[in-house]
Amino acid sequence: MPSAEELLATLRSRLGDDAVSEDTAAFTIGGRAPVCVLFPSSVAQVSEVLGVAEEQRLAVVPVGQGTHLRVGEPPRSYDIALSSCRMARVIAHEAADMTATVEAGLTLAALDAALSPAGQWLPLDPPCRERVTVGGLIAADLNGPLRLSQGKVRDLLIGITVVLADGSVVKGGGRVVKNVAGYDLGKLFTGSLGTLGVIVEATFKIRPRPEHTRVLWIGAPDLKAAGDLAGDLLETDTEPLFVELLDHTAGREAGMSGPGVAVGLGGIVEEVAAQQTLLAQHYAGLYPCAEPEAQRLMHWLRQFPLATDGAAPRDTLSARLSLLPTELATLLPRLVPEAATRGLHAAVVAHAGSGIARLRAQAGDVTAAAQFCEWLRLAGRVRGGWVVFDSLPDALTGRIDRFGEAGPALSLMRGIKQQLDRNGILSPGRYIGGI
Repeated sequence: MPSAEELLATLRSRLGDDAVSEDTAAFTIGGRAPVCVLFPSSVAQVSEVLGVAEEQRLAVVPVGQGTHLRVGEPPRSYDIALSSCRMARVIAHEAADMTATVEAGLTLAALDAALSPAGQWLPLDPPCRERVTVGGLIAADLNGPLRLSQGKVRDLLIGITVVLADGSVVKGGGRVVKNVAGYDLGKLFTGSLGTLGVIVEATFKIRPRPEHTRVLWIGAPDLKAAGDLAGDLLETDTEPLFVELLDHTAGREAGMSGPGVAVGLGGIVEEVAAQQTLLAQHYAGLYPCAEPEAQRLMHWLRQFPLATDGAAPRDTLSARLSLLPTELATLLPRLVPEAATRGLHAAVVAHAGSGIARLRAQAGDVTAAAQFCEWLRLAGRVRGGWVVFDSLPDALTGRIDRFGEAGPALSLMRGIKQQLDRNGILSPGRYIGGI
């Protein structure tokens, strides 16, 4: 392996001085920093970098703007942070076909601005939407409240271009919605955390932007009542954009009076008004949020897993639970009290109808926090679900497995990793089972 000076000299000769940075603080993961951060501006440069890394056995972690680096385990080794930020073009926007092909470094905010004149959007709303890149969106499989009505990344991704560890470029899918060739490649790379290849381009099916939106709030005495209310709401003749359950702490943080349900409506003005009227007949306590309040609540809901507008604080524990909705309903009321018995101040938000909930807590005593993590994982497992820790306090890194047991699928995952990255240079150890 070359020295740091030799590596920097080689990379500068290949990419140019302005594409190589030694300012690595923003890309530190779990206390581990790379030798340098690279900013390639083309697929060819990404391919060249990976060719060098493969030849010299250098560990490469693909990154965007670094908003979600706490998702996944810290890398076992880390020589190069490979940023897509300078690859931020809209390659093609076919408004009539409702597709868009973009480079991986484009932020969702920039994509939104490009699609807006045609009255279209990519209806995905992860945390840090203003800064998260398309590549990061796919690699970390990010989503938010809109998943109820719009689906997840893999539901909208129809084409992908990836550079593999050996520098070869592979493509799957295409720019036509009906083209399903290579669709599995998109699924394979969604949520892979950069362990299989570097995403450089993506094609999405896009949708008409709602002409009008409205955010409603329905208060509830507690989280269980909010869950019952949300379940009943999903049976009405409405088509909400999102339905989010908030416990007492989450509701207060979001600027509301306590626990309740946030409901989003969208469509033409008359359609939204009709749905609001129907819900008002069902729920006497329905409160239509004024525009500034609605924007604030939506922003808070998107940012909830992170607790801030940037990267998750180092003492934040953020967990994602996935269970059958009936099982989740029995577990939700226990989460905050169980956390409190261990000195953790927790808040809970659940996506109605999906069986997905998120818990965020500020960790105090490390031992107590570890005990809560173990209790939470067991509580999910005995109910037939799983728990992933999207963020852990630095003191728990290495002590708590973020993913848990992979089961029989792990051998298949390792086989795919070996086939696509035989020397294990891409994000080593970042994924489940040390992949």
